[in-house]
Amino acid sequence: VGAASLAGGRRLACDTIVFAGARAPASELARQAGASVELDAASGGWRARVDRDGRTGVPGLLAAGEVTGAMSADEAATMGRRTGAAAHADR
Repeated sequence: VGAASLAGGRRLACDTIVFAGARAPASELARQAGASVELDAASGGWRARVDRDGRTGVPGLLAAGEVTGAMSADEAATMGRRTGAAAHADR
């Protein structure tokens, strides 16, 4: 890379271009463990299907956070606490 072409035709000299796209759930491990996954249209990635408490339908397999879909850090923390409580209740 030698330059980036900007809107209006201006060129910006550079040697690297970095792109950060939308976050997408990383559900492959959950899928391999038997969890159902579904397309998350908002991110274009696959998310693990879970109930409100993070249960996947596979005994002993719970999931929380962005593996279940795009969310804020606060939402992920809340879901993690709820899923942890469900895991404790299930043991």
